[in-house]
Amino acid sequence: MTRALTYIEIDIDYCALRYGESPCTAEIGVTGTRKCFNTFRTCQDKANFSNEPKTLRYAEASEHLPGDIECTPSIKSISYTPQTIDPGKSMGQRATVSVTFMDHLSTDAGLDKYLAERDYDPWERGTYWGKFRARNPYIKGRPLRLIRGILGQTRDEMEVRHFLIESTTGPGTDGNFAITAKDALKLADEDRAQAPRKSSGTLATAAGLETVELELSPPGIGDAEYPASGALSLGEEAVTFTRSGDTLTVTRAQFGTVAAEHDEGTLCQVMLIYESMSAAAIIQALLIDYAECPPEFIPFTEWQAELENYTDFVYGARIGTPTGVRDLIDEIIEQVGLVVWWDDIEKLIKLRSLRPVTAGAVRINNDSTVASSLRVREQPNKRVSQVWTSFAQINPLEQLERASNYSSGTVTIDGQSEIDHGMPAIYKVFSRWIGNFNRSAAQRLGAQILSRYRDPPRKFSFSVWRDMPIPLLLGRGFFLSSHVLQDDTGAPAEIQAIVTSLEPGVDQISVDAEEMLFAEQPDLGTARLIVIDNSSLAVNLRAAHDAIYAAPVGGEEIICIIEAGVIVGAPDSTLTAFDTGDWPGSVAITILIYGQILGAGGAGGDPFSGSDPRRNGGLALFARYPVVVSNFGVVAGGGGGGGGAINDGATDAYM
Repeated sequence: MTRALTYIEIDIDYCALRYGESPCTAEIGVTGTRKCFNTFRTCQDKANFSNEPKTLRYAEASEHLPGDIECTPSIKSISYTPQTIDPGKSMGQRATVSVTFMDHLSTDAGLDKYLAERDYDPWERGTYWGKFRARNPYIKGRPLRLIRGILGQTRDEMEVRHFLIESTTGPGTDGNFAITAKDALKLADEDRAQAPRKSSGTLATAAGLETVELELSPPGIGDAEYPASGALSLGEEAVTFTRSGDTLTVTRAQFGTVAAEHDEGTLCQVMLIYESMSAAAIIQALLIDYAECPPEFIPFTEWQAELENYTDFVYGARIGTPTGVRDLIDEIIEQVGLVVWWDDIEKLIKLRSLRPVTAGAVRINNDSTVASSLRVREQPNKRVSQVWTSFAQINPLEQLERASNYSSGTVTIDGQSEIDHGMPAIYKVFSRWIGNFNRSAAQRLGAQILSRYRDPPRKFSFSVWRDMPIPLLLGRGFFLSSHVLQDDTGAPAEIQAIVTSLEPGVDQISVDAEEMLFAEQPDLGTARLIVIDNSSLAVNLRAAHDAIYAAPVGGEEIICIIEAGVIVGAPDSTLTAFDTGDWPGSVAITILIYGQILGAGGAGGDPFSGSDPRRNGGLALFARYPVVVSNFGVVAGGGGGGGGAINDGATDAYM
């Protein structure tokens, strides 16, 4: 008979030093009335606390517990709720482990380095979990491991799942103490991780419309909280700045905002800006810099390789107010098409692109599943026939879901889906991450959502045996067939699905999965598309490309479209309206002009000037690299500046 074993391990902060021995400066009668218990809560010299985490192991009480795995048999019950991922939508629901322990007397053996020196008998004073709580109140975020195996296995041979402690309860008069733990992506939740962090500096004095030097208050806050340069929001105005001490030298009315007067005490909130970064790099930065996720949880090289195979877009955003890190990552998951989850076995955050299941993936059929376990559920509310994507955000301080705050947009429609289902199903995306000229990313997003949701995907639940030859893995695709899944002839159908939840049991694993539909959508082509769909000044094609795509290495095909009604100009005649920029060899560039490229007119003469200020008109298009231009609009250089004129009141004189 197989005997199951279950253990819980937790790691507590524990000082490696001994009380009063250098570098510890604690001293009875000076820093405390008794020696510490080597925990951070009881430490009397926190500056020299030298953490060497101590592992505590607990088990469910059982007569067949092996003697070679040291543990305290005080577990009363364990409840485990697996995480549920939401592919291409969000990080889903976090996994939860809740453990209830029975309180009991304790000798403090193995917990108290100075047990022999105490003037009391710990067996007669307090209880195990009562003392634990008093000595270790700061265990939120500390590791907890759920360990399952069978009698005869060593600890290292057992299945280990990794979590972080979320909260504790008790001990109470019922004699119970409880610990709740979550998976590591809980670190990104809004209640503990916001990006950017809340700034606390305010204006020391009021600022008028023309003020360009601002003083921060309270004194010293500049060096404490503010970078040497960057951007910040003042109410509804965004400014860029350089800083010296508490003094900011600013450029007003940036990022689509307008200059305004600001009262003394106005909050100076640092803005978070990401520019031309891969989705993997942005998610990594958000998790490490703002969710304080341990870097070892992120296999970044693996992430980058995954995305390089499926998308060459880069993204950016200006975030003007503190926003939940999870909300920001969920936006990226949806707009790039990703699956992100916590692998509690490998102790890693995994990231994959949404894509069709590969031919060699696991195949699950009636022989693989536990008899009569397959359940199928329709999800009609997930159907989408139209995707409205608003992108190229104008003002980062405006409400995210205000359509008028975006200079560009796309509408992607699957008309056949609306005919098939008899009605439209509209889905709106407001993207701070897809920037100016990046219509191809918005089109890809719309096509990707329609390919998965033009028909609503089904949800599947079933159980498989633990010892199946090739295991199912969370976040991975597989093929599913069954006599209850049929084509229109009644023959068994094999469908693609992705594992969204796994709950391991002693002999079986409960599986939730979602159908992975990839209906054909119009081909967007392989060229890197740059669409100039709003009037702009001094466009550099290479800079516009690099704000959207990974840097070219040669062999890429670039297509730039200047749409009808758009004017590409220049702020003055010293600048070119449209510059192709520098490119590596063998990049093929085509420019399709349906709008206008207009050079700036030259400055006119000034009869009162000591020199002649007249200037030639500016260049319209400057190509320093071979390009193909198809002009269906207007390309015109700027006219030269005319002469100045004076009027003496009697006769006209011209210069």
